Amino acid sequence: LKTEKMSDVLDVYDAEVIANAVALYDIAEKIDPFLAELSCVGEKGFRLLKDCIEKGLKMEKPNEDVVAQHLYQIFNLMDSFRHVKRRTICHRYFNHVCTILDSLPALTWMSVASNPVAFIQDVIEIATFYTNRILKEFSQKENALHVQFVEQWLKTLESLKAFVQKYYPDGFTWKRVTPGLSTCDTTDFEMFNIPLPPPPPPANLSRLEKSVEDMRQKLFAQINKGLDITKGLRRVTPDMQMHKNPTLRTATPVCKPAVAAKPAYLTKNLPSAKQDTTRTPVLTCDDKKWLIENHVDNKDIKIEITDMKQVMYIYRCENCVIVVKGKLNSIALDSCKKTSLLFDNIVSSLEIINCQKMQIQTMGTMPTLVLQKTDGCMVYLSKEALNCEVVTSKISEVNLLIPTEDGEFEERCVPEQFKTINPYYALYMWNAAVLHFRMHIYNDTREKIPFRRQTDPALLYSSRGRFE
Repeated sequence: LKTEKMSDVLDVYDAEVIANAVALYDIAEKIDPFLAELSCVGEKGFRLLKDCIEKGLKMEKPNEDVVAQHLYQIFNLMDSFRHVKRRTICHRYFNHVCTILDSLPALTWMSVASNPVAFIQDVIEIATFYTNRILKEFSQKENALHVQFVEQWLKTLESLKAFVQKYYPDGFTWKRVTPGLSTCDTTDFEMFNIPLPPPPPPANLSRLEKSVEDMRQKLFAQINKGLDITKGLRRVTPDMQMHKNPTLRTATPVCKPAVAAKPAYLTKNLPSAKQDTTRTPVLTCDDKKWLIENHVDNKDIKIEITDMKQVMYIYRCENCVIVVKGKLNSIALDSCKKTSLLFDNIVSSLEIINCQKMQIQTMGTMPTLVLQKTDGCMVYLSKEALNCEVVTSKISEVNLLIPTEDGEFEERCVPEQFKTINPYYALYMWNAAVLHFRMHIYNDTREKIPFRRQTDPALLYSSRGRFE
């Protein structure tokens, strides 16, 4: 590129790339204000790239460190929004977030030494993975704006690819030096042309070797003395022994040397590194996903379920009581402590991960219970949930409380790394291919069958047998 055509390159970038990024904002604003703010992030990234191109056309190609400094604002934009993906994992527009944020690396094509077009194409394929999800989820006629959102963003990336392929197919073309971002001066290399001083002369080791030899001879001379070496020891008389000389006990003890006080700046109470920052409590329902986060000492969390397809995610709640009314698909508790959960019915499963000192009670059905990395959990089952399957991994102090006929609960411990099933108060446990039966079998007259007969599989399923 010639210097006089630099303005033409920037005009083409504005007309083809920036214009498409601005058009994306108009579409996103009609869908949701959240997507409008998200599109502003993409537009800001393309404008920062324009500034980098304008500065790069005025400077000579620097080394890799200076190139990273040249694209610092783009990298800073990517890092500042990296946490958004984690915070919006349960959001309705999570795929939209991934589409925009995972496409931002395409703006760093100036750091690619050769074939930046292929680099941009790889980023477009990553974005296409999430756009296909959007088209699958919002494919109805009333959601045509989402289809336009996807098409406009892909059009913006394709326009960037066409711009680079037209003007910089073999990499960005750098020009003359600009103050502030300059390459290394030639005087820096002249410093290394100065010859190094000669090495120091070898050390005189003869004196050291002689000293070591003298010490070795003295050691062997003392060893050869045998028991006579004890003659050089000083004799301890009774007046030197404290248990035989009472005056030594009343003597003034030797004072310890005074220790200087620490400076004031070292004695301040510094904040602990483990101190956790205050998080904002969250209690929202986005379409079919309930999100409960960061509640502390809240004993009055009540949720009314209106659709059995809804799911619930509870995260970082401490010392709380959560009551769920109605039937829902599943519940997941993550990183909670001293929290109680009471619910009616679950269609799929209840998952408890990385929790401590939990209390769970179901008033209806619960087909599956999964516990992972949990220390301390009391699970109160209802009569409808006696056929619940319990899958455990890395747990401790987990107990099942099974209702009895008199209205009380009978406590049963749950082993680790087992799949536990509890039909009709009997406890079956599978470990690999071994099946262990732990149960009492009675006949119709309540007479206990001898233990030698309990090993007969036919008795376990006979019409006369009964589980209890």
